[in-house]
Amino acid sequence: MGPVPTLVSLAPLERERFGIQSARANGVTAARLGEVLEFCRRERVRFLTARCRADDLAAAHALEAAGGRLMDTLMYWEHDLVARARLERPDTPLRLAQAADAPALERAAGEAFHDYVSHYHADPRLERARCDAAYADWARRACLACGPDAPMFVGEHDGAPAGFAALRLVATEGASVGTSEGEGVLYGVAPRARGKKLYLALMFASLDWCRERGARRMIISTQLTNWVPQQVWARLGFEPYQAHYTYHLWFD
Repeated sequence: MGPVPTLVSLAPLERERFGIQSARANGVTAARLGEVLEFCRRERVRFLTARCRADDLAAAHALEAAGGRLMDTLMYWEHDLVARARLERPDTPLRLAQAADAPALERAAGEAFHDYVSHYHADPRLERARCDAAYADWARRACLACGPDAPMFVGEHDGAPAGFAALRLVATEGASVGTSEGEGVLYGVAPRARGKKLYLALMFASLDWCRERGARRMIISTQLTNWVPQQVWARLGFEPYQAHYTYHLWFD
């Protein structure tokens, strides 16, 4: 068995982005919500992002009773890497990100995620410009952290980076040592480069990388209402397997 995931922890990046003491809790259950709330009281947290499984209604109801407001539903999809994609592969050229790409990728992400409906954007208490900036900063950090186990593929348009795919290799929970899966962490295509099959090319590159690394499957997630990428995933052979609710709790 692998290490037990941390139930709740401080979120320094969100504190940096929004200027408030923040925390994150994943895998919340009704039985353990008290631990989460006690942690927030002890650490003087003002803003908590909490996730629970969508099929755990007891946890959802407990979060609502504690003052949580539903901000989004994350859909998780998986691809059995033994299977092959059913779509024709585009010939769009891609390359690995370099540190010098960070400013351009930050701009591209800012364009791609402008007014994107994330759990941040759904919360009227968070400034929308800072919500947009969170994704641009995420892309910049992914570029700077690009490496063998966490690559970032880049596609260009008019000579500048316009689309990206950040991945990582993660150990499979509860599996034997050495068993892993690939995860699609962050994808984006700037509006100026859409309609040119760049996103599809990034998905093919992602599947190839996961196979080459010996992963048994690739997983990826997005908001329930983000239809377009999920339609692409379905055509590529991905299947939905899990959903999580995202709640925000404010402690004023």
